[in-house]
Amino acid sequence: DVCSSDLRIGYGLLCRMISSAHNGISLENPGSSQAPRKEKGKACLSWEQLETFLAEPSASGLFAFAPLQMNFHRLSPLFRERRLFLALHRVLDGHDHSRTSKALWLRARFQVPLLATNDVHYHAPTRKPLQDALTSIREGEPLQKLGYQLFPNSERHLKSPAQMRDLFKDLPEAIAASE
Repeated sequence: DVCSSDLRIGYGLLCRMISSAHNGISLENPGSSQAPRKEKGKACLSWEQLETFLAEPSASGLFAFAPLQMNFHRLSPLFRERRLFLALHRVLDGHDHSRTSKALWLRARFQVPLLATNDVHYHAPTRKPLQDALTSIREGEPLQKLGYQLFPNSERHLKSPAQMRDLFKDLPEAIAASE
């Protein structure tokens, strides 16, 4: 779900990938459009488009943080030299244990290193009400009707390195990968 680059040329490739996904651009014929522009948050590349982009020389600087539900059979061969990480977040929502179990299984199965993340949505815990309001606006529903669409607690905020080490004390390699 998240791609980044440590090289300027890689960021250019990311911009082209995002534009192609949003505009429905054909990779074989970049001047034409295959489909109308995608709604915000609804754009995605096909596996074939992703493979084409990642075959470019500028892709050498790209790395990806893949969520647990990602198709690792297809994704792992596309990112070489330890450029693919399995993003694991812990937000004290009652699902941390099952997310960690699945991540450990995927790590062993596909030899993909874990990366400690925090699924950040706001900078401080006091901003959760604003996040809730934004969710209400995005969904077009009043707060009272959103129920499980809202985060259950205010743990999705930026955390200090010490807080992250404490959250992932059982997985120091996931912390080391994020440093």
